[in-house]
Amino acid sequence: MPTLTSEIIDQRSFNLSFRVDYSFAERYGYKNSRVHRTWQFLKSNSLVLSTLEGRLKLLMKHGIKLKVTEADREGGRGARGPRGVEPSSWPSDSLATYGWELFTRVLDAWRRDAMGRGLPMCVIPIPREKEVGRPIGEQDAWAARVGSWCAAHGVAFVDPNPAFAAAKEAGHELYYDHFTADGHRAFAEAFVQQSDDWLDASAPE
Repeated sequence: MPTLTSEIIDQRSFNLSFRVDYSFAERYGYKNSRVHRTWQFLKSNSLVLSTLEGRLKLLMKHGIKLKVTEADREGGRGARGPRGVEPSSWPSDSLATYGWELFTRVLDAWRRDAMGRGLPMCVIPIPREKEVGRPIGEQDAWAARVGSWCAAHGVAFVDPNPAFAAAKEAGHELYYDHFTADGHRAFAEAFVQQSDDWLDASAPE
């Protein structure tokens, strides 16, 4: 390590002083403990333990809920406050416009990355439960806008809603908090059924 001498710095003209800030190390020092590192290792290798920790944190934060509401299951207005995922729930047109512009910037970045790698890109929206079976243009969702963006930018767009509607009509339960096994199956089938078309349409020239 170089040493500062009088030939480099005239100490009569400079008052050198340093203070090391240990606040970060003190705050997160527990992460270096053997107990913490052992628990992190166990969690990373056990789905049961990682899930248990997450559930305990939710229990400590929210307490015991004896009944799950429809809003909780859907993750909409009741679970996330006044602003949900539906376009109609956004408090102002300007905020919705800003959110959409931000989202298209993300889509643009993904598209550039895919093109740079010589890979096709496909966008598949996840329909909320109450929108299943409704025409895409009538849904209180962003899917129609996303489909229009994809069409304008040469990106494949797969609408899984018809596959979900068919599975629901057949009596399958598709949602329970997240997808059920049948929900995952319907989503995958929508992707596979249209994969040949979108692979050909979105393959880089």
